[in-house]
Amino acid sequence: MTQQEFFNRYTFNVRTDKIGGGGFGAVYKAYDNTLHREVAVKVSEVKTTSDGQKTFSLKDEFDALKGLPEHPNIANYEYLYSFEMPNGVFDYAVMQYYPDGSLSKAIQDGLTAEQKEEIATQLLDGLDFLHSHQVVHRDFKPGNVLIVKHGGKVIPLITDFGLSKSANAADGSVFSNSFGGGTARYSSPEQLQGKPLRFNTDLWSYGVVLYELFTGQPLFKAGSSAANSAQADLEIYNKIINGDVGERLGDMPEKWRKVLERCLVVDPKKRVQSAEELRALLSSENSVQEDHTVEEDRTFVEETKREHTEPVIPVQEKHSNLSAPAHNQYSAPDYSVTPYSSRKRLLWIIGGVAISLTIAVIIHLIVSNHNRKEYVNSEQAFIDSLHMFPPINFADSLYCRVVTLVYEDGSPKIVFYYMWDKYGKPTDDVVHETHYYENKQIFIDGNRKGDNRDGLWYAYFPDGTVQTKAYYEDGKENGRYTVYYSNGNVRYTGLYKYGVKIGKWYFYNENGTLSRVTTP
Repeated sequence: MTQQEFFNRYTFNVRTDKIGGGGFGAVYKAYDNTLHREVAVKVSEVKTTSDGQKTFSLKDEFDALKGLPEHPNIANYEYLYSFEMPNGVFDYAVMQYYPDGSLSKAIQDGLTAEQKEEIATQLLDGLDFLHSHQVVHRDFKPGNVLIVKHGGKVIPLITDFGLSKSANAADGSVFSNSFGGGTARYSSPEQLQGKPLRFNTDLWSYGVVLYELFTGQPLFKAGSSAANSAQADLEIYNKIINGDVGERLGDMPEKWRKVLERCLVVDPKKRVQSAEELRALLSSENSVQEDHTVEEDRTFVEETKREHTEPVIPVQEKHSNLSAPAHNQYSAPDYSVTPYSSRKRLLWIIGGVAISLTIAVIIHLIVSNHNRKEYVNSEQAFIDSLHMFPPINFADSLYCRVVTLVYEDGSPKIVFYYMWDKYGKPTDDVVHETHYYENKQIFIDGNRKGDNRDGLWYAYFPDGTVQTKAYYEDGKENGRYTVYYSNGNVRYTGLYKYGVKIGKWYFYNENGTLSRVTTP
């Protein structure tokens, strides 16, 4: 379809027909002159970098659901067209128009207890459908749920897949995370912190949405002491990463309170892993175990659109082999074995195991030392060692090869953390990097993926207070970018989408008062 044919078929006025919008575009109510119906048209500029590489397009959102079967709780785009205008390239996505608005509006207008139950159950069905087709939404919130009212029923439809990622969970690896544009109030702790995501990041958001659905109030909100939006965002951020829900879950109906208790767990490995588990909990068909820690994590997902793979960080797992030996209840007991001889045999077994473990450790150390290299530089000394550490911004402690560039007095200047492969040999994959001032305070700290910054990065003043906080993906800023004054107040903050500034940027005076707001 040509540009002229498109505008002949779909007519709308950009001044009077706008019904929504956000950082990634605007939505208009349009009239389809061919099928004589009202439709919604989402318009978004194709973002590119200075070298012409595409960083955001509605086509990504369209492709996230391309080929998926229809589902009663998913609102898909019908068509997507791209047209080059004098001021840039724009995507136009067409979908059915829903006059009843979003779930946000429905909550404000009021819902019956029965309608709330129906909506909660259907939203769970919709998320289960997405996850079963390897799609993670990553921006699940009331504003991204459309409503259809029919015959006294209220039907929710999940929409707006601008941050979704197609995933492949079969190989158990991770996909990289970016916060760029996701709504902080509904985002999971790992999403805000730039950590790898699992499917159950959407289930955290589901729990937050449920609370708002049943109570009419947001679960995470800033207090009255927040002087500006940036401070409010920071307060909400801290509440989420600490799982600060207080006594508020007591406002929920009993069975849905139990759902929220499983969803709103900060550690994604202990959080409920699937919508199917929640459905079982609601139906009381399966008993819920007290310890939900996932010993073998099979719920990581991987972004399939990229040509390269993400580094997989091995987790130091603990396994128990204390299962009781199986006995044949019909066998005659062996009376020839006395209690004394049993204890003696047990001591021999324990001694043998201890000796075997000691030998294994000695062999491992010999091999590790053999594979280790010495790094010498005419100006700076490098230290290469096997080190067990709790890395900053890492979800789990892990064994790494640590290479440290030092100052003349021997204090660390730059520390690089390299992965070890499964055979205990060092690799060239840098997963973390930390820079220090000469006073031994951290200067810059963040996660790496090879040569690129990837994940959450901090810069600090010499006194240890935060100077800059930013999210990266493949070396490009991608998410919230905030710079602070030395007194802790925000200097300016805004969003990046793969290296391109988007949305509103807020600038503040040193005393915390708002100075100006700009739009890139």
